[in-house]
Amino acid sequence: MHPWQADHLLKQDWCQQLVQQNALHDLGEAGERWLPTSSSRSLYSPSNRDMVKFSLSVRLTNSVRTLSVKEAKRGMRLARLAQTPRWQELQARYPTFRVMQEDGWAGLRSADFTLQEESLLVLRDNLLFSQPDSQTNVLVTLTQAEPDGGDSLLASAVRRLAARLNLPLQQAAFCWLDAYCQHVLLPLFSTEADYGLVLLAHQQNILVEMQQDLPVGMLYRDCQGSGFTQSALPWLAEIGEAEAENSFSEQQLLRYFPYYLLVNSSLAVTAALAAAGFDSEENLMVRVRDALSALRTCAKNTLCLDYVLDSPHWHCKGNFFCYLHDHNENTIVDPAVIYFDFVNPLHQGVIHGATR
Repeated sequence: MHPWQADHLLKQDWCQQLVQQNALHDLGEAGERWLPTSSSRSLYSPSNRDMVKFSLSVRLTNSVRTLSVKEAKRGMRLARLAQTPRWQELQARYPTFRVMQEDGWAGLRSADFTLQEESLLVLRDNLLFSQPDSQTNVLVTLTQAEPDGGDSLLASAVRRLAARLNLPLQQAAFCWLDAYCQHVLLPLFSTEADYGLVLLAHQQNILVEMQQDLPVGMLYRDCQGSGFTQSALPWLAEIGEAEAENSFSEQQLLRYFPYYLLVNSSLAVTAALAAAGFDSEENLMVRVRDALSALRTCAKNTLCLDYVLDSPHWHCKGNFFCYLHDHNENTIVDPAVIYFDFVNPLHQGVIHGATR
């Protein structure tokens, strides 16, 4: 149990009742040393192959960070799919793309046997256990600006890459972005277009594996952000999950997936490279568009690719608006109310107009 959450739970009436009935004992802090990850409610231990993600009854950004049973079950669903031949096909196609599976969860029941979601925890496969010193960074740590005005970690990596390969900085930035597209952007779009698996990969859920400052792979974490389109139904039926609750309509797919993977993640990469002076955002986004355009020529289902390349606008989440109106995005009845239209920066006319 996360120590902060343990203190919180022990103050709840249902938990105090369990203690009084000797059904629950507070053992205090003990056991192995656990350390925080970049996510405040996920911990890891250098001696354990599993990370642990907890409910945390604290509002962070736009929601109170408590797990739900349906979210815990999403991880189990994905872990079962990972045992199927279709998943092995996906891995053979993109061997440097991996998912940190969440194949176990637990929680406490109150005296009336009600499962208390504030007590839930999820086990997450620590794919970095055997290589703790690898050059692997959460994407948001690469792109965020230094508070003193210095280079972001991404800009520093590009400068080292340029020096090592004796390249102009612009060319080194192109190399980094192209590798990002190859190992991060295209695998995630392919899982949706060709397999019907939607992974809402924002900056905090993408771990970029690098060697000598160049992306060579990606780890996706946080299976609660997974979902499926209609084309995945036969695949889900193989594991008896044809009625999965996290099935996306076309409208939901186009609202959420491009926002997380493009606005939140990939445009943060182009913005960080541009902020370092390597090239303009417009020129960098041309390379992103070219990568997606090439993928569209061989994708099975191009609905989402057509939308991100040809639609004049995307849906964009208004995080500040959500905060000002005190919305909890995880429980809001209609999530569409916190999204607004955003001019598509990859649209042919927008890019051509900006680069003239």
